[in-house]
Amino acid sequence: MRDPRQGAAIGAAVTDLLGVPARIVGDAELLVPAAGLDKGVGLVAGTGSVAVGRLPDGTAVQVGGWGAVLGDEGGAAGLVREAARAVWAAHDRGERPGRLARGLLGSLGVPEVPALGAALEAAADLSAEWGGHAPPSSRPPPTAPHSPAP
Repeated sequence: MRDPRQGAAIGAAVTDLLGVPARIVGDAELLVPAAGLDKGVGLVAGTGSVAVGRLPDGTAVQVGGWGAVLGDEGGAAGLVREAARAVWAAHDRGERPGRLARGLLGSLGVPEVPALGAALEAAADLSAEWGGHAPPSSRPPPTAPHSPAP
């Protein structure tokens, strides 16, 4: 969980609702105890990455895990974010829109590079909506229907 205050608020709501103590944490924080260890560092690496551990006094320490806006460099939303940055930089240098720019403009349905910002900022769910504009080669392949073994 990126924001410990959010976890504390959800924990307090669960405690109020159910009348039992509750502590809400992110998935990476559960890796060390789930492995049966008293100390260590939990690392989750996928489209982004996060490492979580605890100091000797019990204070949580986190590196990474910043989500689609600031992290998730390998995810579809991160690829679109970086593509938009590259397109804007080329535009600022006075370059004509290239293949990347034309693809992003077409996917977002905007006529010119300056309109990219408003189109991206209009997303209610950045990860899902930005990710939907990633080029097909960066998306995972569709999963095949499961066929039982003969």
